[in-house]
Amino acid sequence: MEVYLHNPWLTYGIGIHRIREAGLGTELMDLLDEKSFSIEEVRDFCVELFIGPKNELSLRNPNLDFKGFIDDLEAATKKESLVWNPMKKKFTPWVDVQKITLMFEKSMNEKNKDMNAYGKSAFQDDLGDTRDRSNGRRAERSR
Repeated sequence: MEVYLHNPWLTYGIGIHRIREAGLGTELMDLLDEKSFSIEEVRDFCVELFIGPKNELSLRNPNLDFKGFIDDLEAATKKESLVWNPMKKKFTPWVDVQKITLMFEKSMNEKNKDMNAYGKSAFQDDLGDTRDRSNGRRAERSR
């Protein structure tokens, strides 16, 4: 129940439960019932869930291409079998792509507006761009 309250986009199936119960889960799996994931954490978790070590499929960065990320996620969920969803008491996909879209689309559209206004995304700014947006000059980076 706690996983669903924090991350309602995920079907917390028996497979994930058993991995966590055995102590074999990743750091993100351990956080499922502790916090709501950011869009970046959703992507990282889905990479772990669907792709694994073989990297047969990739998921685009939602900060740079949200629609592409959603398209990739839909393709990944269609390749997987349905899993028993104890909250809905029926078989569902591992990930509810529509719910992810509803949860994050508005904030991602706002980031894209910023990207169009400045020619960079907020994600790219996190990588070290220290441009002072008020006057277009680079600001001194304090260390």
